[in-house]
Amino acid sequence: MNKNIISLIVLGYERDRHITGLHLLAMNKPGQRVRKVYIAYSRREPYFSIAKENAEYISHIATTFFPEVDVETISFDVDSLEDITKLIAYVIETEKGNGEVWIDLTSTTKSVISLSTFFTLFGARIYWVVSPNADETQEEYIEEGKKTTRVKKRVTQSFITMKKSFFQSLDDLLSSLETAKTQEEKTKKKEEFFRRTIQEYVDVTMEQYKTRKATGLVEIPIRTVEKRRTLLKPIKLRNIHKKLLADLKDNSLTLKELQQINPDYSQMAIRYALTNLYSIGFLKSKKREYSLTEIGKGYAIGMETATASHSRSQI
Repeated sequence: MNKNIISLIVLGYERDRHITGLHLLAMNKPGQRVRKVYIAYSRREPYFSIAKENAEYISHIATTFFPEVDVETISFDVDSLEDITKLIAYVIETEKGNGEVWIDLTSTTKSVISLSTFFTLFGARIYWVVSPNADETQEEYIEEGKKTTRVKKRVTQSFITMKKSFFQSLDDLLSSLETAKTQEEKTKKKEEFFRRTIQEYVDVTMEQYKTRKATGLVEIPIRTVEKRRTLLKPIKLRNIHKKLLADLKDNSLTLKELQQINPDYSQMAIRYALTNLYSIGFLKSKKREYSLTEIGKGYAIGMETATASHSRSQI
């Protein structure tokens, strides 16, 4: 197991809690060290001015407390699914084999939270640092013209319930696959199961985020194992997947055109890889021509940027 910790801090209006998070992350992982910190901030207002200032502050503090740590700042569009995906994919691809990527969601947008949760399927982990004053999270709402407050219930039980639901759904899927008559029917059932599971986890993650309590560092237990089965098994893109993503980054292509570009792969292998990309949301619905979704294109660009960065570092 690689002992390095790679932290991706996605900035908003907070700053001190992110620094606390780096310390807590290192303390909670005995034997591991923080190797690199990526600090991402919005390039758009109303976040830009404050986030950029916070990025400079955290970069200075991080290098002071962790002199051996390399810090890289990146600007991105917090409202663009493509740009968010590009950011996370860049970090994951750049740090492949260097350590475990942890994404700090202490102060960010719903889009970043949702996509970060999705990228745990690629091996990333997510956490946040709560306010020391957040003993109880309250929600204000209007009732008959009067402002009142309501304390939200903890949702730890929701994770337990969802895990049970997941394994029941998995058992149902395995049973249905045995009775499926065609490969197309099996693929469709898997896709439905995958999308439903992701949405459930995003929903529960959002609830857990809202009802966090003052315990310092909170990790989302994506890799919880029950009955020797991993809750969400990490996805590994093979070379053929990455090649197809690169080919489709700026173009819509037919299966025949993709095969002409990739003569080393059979048409069956390309078709199967395209089905894989479609099932994880990287590819638009399968028609005569294939093209990437926003997150598919974002991953392709992030992967390309990581490769270019690695090449420059080797010069």
